[in-house]
Formats: sequence, C-alpha cells, structure tokens
Amino acid sequence: MIRINLLPPQERRPMWPVKSMVMGLGMLIFLVCIGLYGYNQYRIWNWERQIAAVRNQMELLRPTESRMITARNKQQRMNAKNQILIALTKERRPWYAALARLGSLLPPEVWLTGLSATEKNGIQVNGLAGNYTEVASFLKRLEQDEHFSEPLLIKADQNAAAAITKFEINLKLKGM
Repeated sequence: MIRINLLPPQERRPMWPVKSMVMGLGMLIFLVCIGLYGYNQYRIWNWERQIAAVRNQMELLRPTESRMITARNKQQRMNAKNQILIALTKERRPWYAALARLGSLLPPEVWLTGLSATEKNGIQVNGLAGNYTEVASFLKRLEQDEHFSEPLLIKADQNAAAAITKFEINLKLKGM
C-alpha cells in the first residue's frame, strides 16, 4: 500500500517521531537513574547494618579486651621481673650446693678450716688431715666427682709434733 500525504510540508508528520523518541529516552534514563539510586541506597543500608553489627560485637568484646590489656601488662611486668631474676641468678654462684657436695666428699680424718672463693669460679680449701694419705684420698675423691674439676694441691705441711697435716687445695666448679 502506498501512502500519499497531501498536507503542506510544515504540517506533515515527520518520518521519525523525534519528540516521542526523546521522551522515551528521557524516561529510560530517568528509570536507570532511579534504579541506580535505589541500588546504592540498598548497599548503603546494608553497610550501615553491618557496621552496627560490628559495633555491637565490639561492645560485647570490650570487657574481654580490657582484661586482655590488663593481662598483657601483668605479663610484661612478670617478664621484666623474671629478666631481673635471671640476671641476678647468672651473677650469683651456687655456693650452697658446692659446699654441701664438698662436705659429702670429706674423709673422716679430714677437717676443713677455711674456704674462700677465687677468680674464675674457683674455691680455695684449707684444712687439716691426720696424714698425707687422707689428703691424697680427698684429692682422689675430688678428681672423680662430677661437680668439681682441676683439684690442685698447693701446699701440704706435716706437723710432726701435733701429728697433723695442713693442706691447701684449689679447685674449680664445673658447669659455671
């Protein structure tokens, strides 16, 4: 079918309906903008809800956090005290254990008259014995002991009138 339009050109309908196309495009852009606005509002609402949930969780955990901070501070104080104790312990020599061990090694005829500390973890032992064999047996026990090392007889003088032997021994503590 052929259409013939006899209206003057200014009154004729255009071939392309520009006004309705612009109006449709405008409505489409408007609907897209409203959709994007709604989507962004939903995302913002969802984030705010998540933030509120996290804040509530933080409020519930606040007492635990304060206890953790208190415990951490106590632990730091204890560690500082332990470090001081370790430093003091390293500087201090275990003399009691060494003296108790030395007393257990004494033969019946040996008496100690003096003990003194020497440099480099050493002990100087002064004493009396009935004879040289008792001093030798004491030295042998010291050599075989696992707590002492390098026993060295410095001097041994026998007093014939009193029938005693004065001796002086230097030895070192092992493990120090």
